[in-house]
Amino acid sequence: MPHDLCILVCPYFEKEIRKISSGAGLENAVLDVYPSECGGPPPAPPSGEGSLNRPSECGGPPPEWKEIAAIVSKYPECKAVRILGSRCLRKLKNPPENLRHCRIHPLNHCFHMFADSSVIDDYIRRGYYLMTPGILQQWRKKIQQGDFDRKDTGKFSGGNFSALLLADTLVCPDIPLHLETFADVVGRPFEILPAGTDFFRLFLSEIRLQWLLEQEKKQSQQALNQAREQTAEYALAMDMLKNLSLKKNEDEAIGDIMDIFTMLFAPGEISYLSVNDGSPGKIFRSASGSSADEAELRDRLMKLDQDYAWTESESGWRLRIRCRNQILGILEADRLAFPEHRKRYLDLAITVAGICGLVIENARIYRNILLMNRDLEKARVLAEEGKRAKSEFIANMSHEIRTPLNAILGFADIMDKKIRDEQLRDYLANIRSGGKALLVLLNDILELSKIESGKMPIACQPVSVPGIFKEIKTLFMPQISEKGLRFFLDTAADIP
Repeated sequence: MPHDLCILVCPYFEKEIRKISSGAGLENAVLDVYPSECGGPPPAPPSGEGSLNRPSECGGPPPEWKEIAAIVSKYPECKAVRILGSRCLRKLKNPPENLRHCRIHPLNHCFHMFADSSVIDDYIRRGYYLMTPGILQQWRKKIQQGDFDRKDTGKFSGGNFSALLLADTLVCPDIPLHLETFADVVGRPFEILPAGTDFFRLFLSEIRLQWLLEQEKKQSQQALNQAREQTAEYALAMDMLKNLSLKKNEDEAIGDIMDIFTMLFAPGEISYLSVNDGSPGKIFRSASGSSADEAELRDRLMKLDQDYAWTESESGWRLRIRCRNQILGILEADRLAFPEHRKRYLDLAITVAGICGLVIENARIYRNILLMNRDLEKARVLAEEGKRAKSEFIANMSHEIRTPLNAILGFADIMDKKIRDEQLRDYLANIRSGGKALLVLLNDILELSKIESGKMPIACQPVSVPGIFKEIKTLFMPQISEKGLRFFLDTAADIP
């Protein structure tokens, strides 16, 4: 399992960290000891109440950063390193550049990691010399090797310590026997504090939780900063798009869209291919646009089979401009000035593309409306010319027909005065009736132009219904007689 946090402690506590390294609360954390040539356990602390506020100091030289670097290099996956210690770390100041992820976690006393600080401070106040199994074994080793001299004996016989205290972490079963032997050597009474390793585990777990909290705060701050940046970018984009909706010319709209994309994303190259009903159209490109010829650029953009895709350089993208599931164009922005933000830029571009699609669609609708209005105007002019020609034709034809018709009616009136034969007079009546009906028909045809222009006057006048039927009979009587038919007209007496 990869480790995110490395915790380094004093070599005296190596057995304790080995025991708890795989326990709960320390997931994704690795425990180790920093290299140290510690020459022995802590010497006598300063006497008096003030000693509780001063960190303890071990007997050997503290580690150096180069030694810390050697142990940290074993865990390259760790994002952070926490180094726990008291005055043994006093010379470690600011870490070098290659160890910026390391931080010293200072302790007032190392034994605060194994028991409540109030308990430990009470023992110190009472003059106890504190030990863990690791410290006691260090003393035992010196005794066995004959390195325990008068100077070491003086630490205990000079009255600096009234008794010995072993914080037993239960990592060495025979450590109580070693304590008894050591107490006989230094001539001091002893006590055993059953500490175990649970408190130590909780102490290190708290450090891990603090680090996780720091990470959460850092990530939250980064997310907040990113959200603020994105909000500013979206606000800028919306402000730029505000006037774009007023564009009614597609070429002008596309030019403004390319300018907006250039201001938002600073691409080194930007090109646009207009698409009409699935077919490629006009190509637009910036002054520093793609060096490819138009045919190559058109083929490359038309191969886009999804809403967006990264360019071959991986520092830009191609994007479909759509509206109502119809592809209106394809835009390519490449060689972004800040390619590390390309994913965020793409999210913004997708949002902007939807509005751009509406703008281009509106420009096309406006163009189609203009074309339709132009066609309608042409049709209106042609219709008016047709009406005028028809009216002129009807007027001319009416004049040509009316002239001979008036002659026929005129001669029929003259013959009516000279002919006395009833049958012939009846024939003349038919001629006159048919001629008058034809004349009425011509007048009605002339009125069609008035009807079309809405100027046809409507006059309400009394009419003889029996007379109308009689005229109908007289008009069609010759055709009826030719076919050997009989025509009867029966009109009720009360019809006006």
